[in-house]
Amino acid sequence: MLERFKEPLYQSIPAIKNNRVINVTRENWNFCPYLVDKAVDDLISQMNKLQ
Repeated sequence: MLERFKEPLYQSIPAIKNNRVINVTRENWNFCPYLVDKAVDDLISQMNKLQ
């Protein structure tokens, strides 16, 4: 799951979800909105696991 977020930050696009700005990789952004949502959800769950 981590490989999805290995891109440098400047290649990411900020997405807003739950009033938070989160960077989503361009690959997911271009694919379709559902994948952006999925990437954001994955990232949020990763952050929660790290805390």
